[in-house]
Amino acid sequence: GNWTADETVPPNATLATDWPGGSGDSEYDYMAPRLGNWASDSWGTGSNNWVDNCERVLRKMTSWSRLTTGKSGKLDLWLLNEDLLTDYGNKQAAKHHIAVTSNQEMIELGFPEGYMQEGVPLRTEFGVPAETGYGINADKMQLLCLYNELFATKGPEEDIRNVCWLWRIGFFGNWRFTSPKFFSKIYPYAAA
Repeated sequence: GNWTADETVPPNATLATDWPGGSGDSEYDYMAPRLGNWASDSWGTGSNNWVDNCERVLRKMTSWSRLTTGKSGKLDLWLLNEDLLTDYGNKQAAKHHIAVTSNQEMIELGFPEGYMQEGVPLRTEFGVPAETGYGINADKMQLLCLYNELFATKGPEEDIRNVCWLWRIGFFGNWRFTSPKFFSKIYPYAAA
């Protein structure tokens, strides 16, 4: 497929096209996730650090996620490394001096704290790699299970030697993603 190459500074110097901005054939980006280099100095801030670029990176990546996927491509959540979220929060606190509260839906999903940008919640979770963030579209994910129930359990059984109760909980299944096209990742791939 083909894609436009009209921008003076392309979002991806390697591709030398306007993708994921611009326009082109659906075959061009059918299976391509949105990868954003937050350490680039091309975000319009004149900097290559996260604190300076964070708002622009998240705004543009959120916009790009909708550009070629339509309403169904809207991200539901930005899951950021703790340091990235903390730096984002510090920048907002220095700028606004307001308390940011979570929406009820995210509280019910187990993410009670965080921020919102462009209508997308920003949260952190254990296990997100350093300097990394993931844009998630839950409508394009499916949890598949090999059993009729989500978790298989056995127990509880008393363990006399350790003076405790043992309970085994198992899950056999995996995630299925409609297409990488509906997901995003930000990382300092290379300073550009």
